[in-house]
Amino acid sequence: MDKSAVIKKYNLSRKQIDLIDSYILKLTKSNQIHNLVGPSTIDVAWDRHINDSLQLSEFILKKNASIIDLGTGAGLPGVILHIFGYSNILLIDSKIKKKNFIKNYDIWEDDLTKISHVDLAMKILEESGYIDMLKKDRSIEAPGRLDNLKELVNAINEFDSLSNFLEHIQLVMDGTSNDSNETTKIMTLHSAKGLEFPIVFLPGWEDGLFPNQRAIDENGSEGLEEERRLAYVGITRARQEAVSYTHLTLPTNREV
Repeated sequence: MDKSAVIKKYNLSRKQIDLIDSYILKLTKSNQIHNLVGPSTIDVAWDRHINDSLQLSEFILKKNASIIDLGTGAGLPGVILHIFGYSNILLIDSKIKKKNFIKNYDIWEDDLTKISHVDLAMKILEESGYIDMLKKDRSIEAPGRLDNLKELVNAINEFDSLSNFLEHIQLVMDGTSNDSNETTKIMTLHSAKGLEFPIVFLPGWEDGLFPNQRAIDENGSEGLEEERRLAYVGITRARQEAVSYTHLTLPTNREV
């Protein structure tokens, strides 16, 4: 069941939708550090987590009923039921990392009504420890991931609410997740490991970009060897043809 179907089924208000979207964003970022839920369930959170949690409301007739969620994990279903209007819920879990997640979520839920969705997204990224984790990461991918987070916040700023931003992302993902072979997939060399394609395009093969100068400066010969291994991965992904590109300069009219 997709997001729109869940919203319609339970007649969720705009505030409830925003709170759930905020919760999913927090869960997504924290899950990369603390492994709160199965990683494969994040992309289908509205079905696997939100809908599953809200189904319990069909058996809890009174909104003031006392509810105990034992082994609450990432707060499911207790947090979702709380957003839905059940106020008397006790969440119990033995793991400190999960209890801290719930504690922080309560603070962020309150912040949603006090600060902008952009500031909230930045606060979640900072307080979840995700930004600090990347700053301490010495791998060559870490700086790029930090830049991606900045672009994420900039993208959120283009929408008037967190809910609208996530709806846009869902539409984009739905448009690209088809089974047709007539598609172009864009991915990093790391994520391409183990995959094969008829034709592979490898842009940016020039000194400083690939091999990455930062990797060489920070790790010396080991960094260069890692770049060579990545180059081998890229080339061998092609079943028929691999095409590499450098920075191209288009000819002027006189040169044509």
